[in-house]
Amino acid sequence: MTAPYIRRNDSVTSPSGTRFGVHVPTVRNDGTPVDPAYFDALHARILNFADGFTFTQATGGWRGTDRVYVEPVRVYLIDLPTRDPSEALLNFARTVRDELSQECVYLTREPLTAECV
Repeated sequence: MTAPYIRRNDSVTSPSGTRFGVHVPTVRNDGTPVDPAYFDALHARILNFADGFTFTQATGGWRGTDRVYVEPVRVYLIDLPTRDPSEALLNFARTVRDELSQECVYLTREPLTAECV
């Protein structure tokens, strides 16, 4: 963890930052599941540019040109100290998009103030 977080007995509010959400499908467009080892590698990639992450399982839906797609996804929450996504985060999302043959990968952002207790 980077400053100003403190691990024990003290509580410190982080500086303003942004929570980014990267929505990663767990099933490819052809219906085959993404190999679990892919996600292990994904975790290591995130830790190359962020101090940590949280992921949740979800279901996402989107309208394609010919039909509505509903698919299971992992939403990776990545907190960064800036308002705009870093080039590393954008490259991460683009790489996921390309490796999983997606038209796009959904990237969200929301203002963040966090407290580590």
